[in-house]
Amino acid sequence: MLVSPVLTTSTAFGAFSVYRGVPAELTSGNAESFLQHLDGPTAFVLDGGLEKTRLVSCLVHGNEPSGLKAVARAFKGNPYSHHANMIYFVGNVRAAKAGLQPFSHRLLDNMGLSGPARDMNRIWAGHVPGGAQALVDSLLGVVHQFSMEACLDLHNTSGANPHFAVTLPDCIGSELIAGQLAPRVMKLSLESGLIGAMNMYCPSLVLECGKMGMKSADQIALRSLTHFLNDSLSLESRDITRYQVSAEVYIKKGLTMDFLGDTLEENHLSLSPQLEDLNFSALGQAVRIGRIDGDGSNGLPFVLSDHQAARQYFDWDDYGYIWLRPGYTLAMATLHQDNIRNSCLFYVLESQEANFGVPWSAA
Repeated sequence: MLVSPVLTTSTAFGAFSVYRGVPAELTSGNAESFLQHLDGPTAFVLDGGLEKTRLVSCLVHGNEPSGLKAVARAFKGNPYSHHANMIYFVGNVRAAKAGLQPFSHRLLDNMGLSGPARDMNRIWAGHVPGGAQALVDSLLGVVHQFSMEACLDLHNTSGANPHFAVTLPDCIGSELIAGQLAPRVMKLSLESGLIGAMNMYCPSLVLECGKMGMKSADQIALRSLTHFLNDSLSLESRDITRYQVSAEVYIKKGLTMDFLGDTLEENHLSLSPQLEDLNFSALGQAVRIGRIDGDGSNGLPFVLSDHQAARQYFDWDDYGYIWLRPGYTLAMATLHQDNIRNSCLFYVLESQEANFGVPWSAA
């Protein structure tokens, strides 16, 4: 049993608790043990009396454990920074603890929330149902007490991706810090995400550490957190590849799907089993990504953000094969149906660099 928090607030995601310092029970270095001591979203405030403060967030999605593993390791060692006070936010604890295995649920459906508000990373623009808004107001109320310097939100992808950072467009400070942690930066309008709210206070970024469950992703999370704690975060330019998100792609409702790439069934989308291999790949020619029944008269099986036309990015031939047009690449494509249903299928990107991308290998 942990010592009593200095603040507890009821939210749709469970009781939000705030602790001053690090409870001794959380210093084992084991993420699963750490998780079992928490009941809901939790913030740890480590106030060293310094001028600036940094925030580290993890587990905003319950099935993305690399960030929590890094935080648990930091709490065993030294979670303080010589450069700034620290706030640690551990997000969707209840989702992470649900089920037979920890870290198996991205989000929960039984919180009295519907639509995007079920996703803890889609509530931060405000004007969400009261139980979700309570979490937004409570965490930002803690943040507002400090002069913030930077925010790092640690995530995993469900599909194979190289590690990359995400910043809001036109946020130069966020991009410069991101360049210290990843060779690729994806610019995404994510005002409803945690970094959207934190960007009002300081440069903020998401670090996608790699595929959940991969040891390499855990290592990247720990290495990046260590850098974030111990570096002065000088805003100097780095050699990075920048990508602009052109479209966020969802699957139309009512379709079934598989990952065989060649199935022809009514109202069925058959995605390529190599879909994840296209993430951040240099694409100089059209690439086949799947197949749909019919001759195209019902349109492509995708819904795009901002009411964009799918034909701008995809072609469809007489055999029902769907092709990604030349000049684009994908990010966060996955073969996990639950993640596709609860989030998006993938993002379509354009590189802002002449060499169109940094080579990588999922091996």
